[in-house]
Amino acid sequence: MGSRHGYPVLWRLTEPPPHDGPPLDATAVIVCRLFQRLRGAPGFCVSLPAGETPVPDEAERCGELVETARRRLVAGEPETGVDLRVCVVGADPTPLAFLNILGGEATKTAVLELLGWARKHHTGQGVLLMVHRFVAARATAVARLSDTDTVRISACWGLGEDLHLPGVHADTFVLKRSHDGPDLTFAGVDCAIKPWMDVPAVSGAIRASTPSHLRNVPSLSEEEALDVGRRALTAINLVGHSVPVEFALTSQGTLLRGTGGGI
Repeated sequence: MGSRHGYPVLWRLTEPPPHDGPPLDATAVIVCRLFQRLRGAPGFCVSLPAGETPVPDEAERCGELVETARRRLVAGEPETGVDLRVCVVGADPTPLAFLNILGGEATKTAVLELLGWARKHHTGQGVLLMVHRFVAARATAVARLSDTDTVRISACWGLGEDLHLPGVHADTFVLKRSHDGPDLTFAGVDCAIKPWMDVPAVSGAIRASTPSHLRNVPSLSEEEALDVGRRALTAINLVGHSVPVEFALTSQGTLLRGTGGGI
């Protein structure tokens, strides 16, 4: 975008980050390490510092940058969608994400929407726009450290596009740190009635009726909840403070999807 400060910077999520640097760059490096350590889908992120969040014409140029990188990411697989997420670094708004975005025009439109949202909430050190290959989740989980001894997990069937938002029908799992060590023990689950679930559309996600045999069934097993909790603690330790961490449970295992605000 022609910034004299050398931004935006594009970082490959699953490649070794080159260096630590200013706070925004250091945060991008942490995100790359999270995706490598906790196994996220291949992708990239674009960093934009405070004061340089694009105005509309610059956002369009940023969209072109993202679209060029997206084409490389899905080269040879034109029907593969991508997930996009924006986080304001050093602030704490709930992140905004668009899932399963397919094609160039849809990607650029999603970038404009995400950066427009970030401009309205921009009080932090900068913005990270994360893009990775679409993850077809059978269940989605967001883990938070509610106190030093307790991990709470919100989980639902499907893509969980709005799982970070209040009022979503989701199960709540409670895990406690063991008294004799750092490991977690399962303390219980509050199983919600889940009438709806987010599923892939041709492009994007749509809300569909949850199959009746799943509506009153916990979306994670005890073992899956413990695995998500342990992964979340690893992420929180890497970040250096408590942040919500989102995971997709898939046929290929549990994948990191991203973090919440405040990273």
